[in-house]
Amino acid sequence: MPLERFAGKVAILTGSTSGIGLASAKRLGLEGCKVIVSSRKEVNVQAAVKTLKDEGIEVAGIASDQGVMADRKKLIKFALDKYGQLDCVFLSAGSSPHNGSLLDVTEKEFHNAFALNVKANFQFIQECLPAFDSKRGGSILTNATAAAYESVQIVTKNILLYCVSKLCLISVTQHVARDLFNRNIRINCVAPGLIKTPFLQGGLGSGHFKKYADITGIKLGVDAASRLGEPEEIASVAAFLLSSDASYINGQILIAGGGFPLLRAF
Repeated sequence: MPLERFAGKVAILTGSTSGIGLASAKRLGLEGCKVIVSSRKEVNVQAAVKTLKDEGIEVAGIASDQGVMADRKKLIKFALDKYGQLDCVFLSAGSSPHNGSLLDVTEKEFHNAFALNVKANFQFIQECLPAFDSKRGGSILTNATAAAYESVQIVTKNILLYCVSKLCLISVTQHVARDLFNRNIRINCVAPGLIKTPFLQGGLGSGHFKKYADITGIKLGVDAASRLGEPEEIASVAAFLLSSDASYINGQILIAGGGFPLLRAF
């Protein structure tokens, strides 16, 4: 990896034992960052740590549920105890507790979606601020979805609660950025399109993506907009937004979807 944008930096990544989170941890680590990976299950954390160590990356990990305040504080303390500083945070964890019509959402499902996708992200932002050095500053990245902007029914009709909660997270990111403006801390949001992760497999299995391609007339596997994205393609965007290369970017939402959701499927 020719870039060393994160040499001397320390990053926390939540939801980082698979998919976009793990790919981002690898990208930051290969650019010189010391990375802290985390997710709810210890076995997954240890597997991710081994994978990254095998790549020569300086990494540590801890089981942590982003939706639990005590776990979030434990994760921040772990990073500071291990490496003595914190420079970057990628809040990659998310939840989609309901499949089906938005009008069929239960109170519990609604609460669970907003508790993790909105509330926990907001509270983690608050909780990590004291860990940033005022001179070095810091950068934070949230993880939304391109579908929050235009709900392409063919692909996302079963996860509309998730889309609504992620649209709220986008708003939180933009408004928090105003308060962080004079604190030398940037916060941005990446909004992935259709990425080849375990989270998306349900929709693919039911043929939604193929139907979406048929309706729009695109040829599967040819151009960016006609194929699923790879986690590494979001990781490169995450690395850019967290790095000093994006030092003049704050409060922005970067859609990384190969043209999705610009191609409508109504």
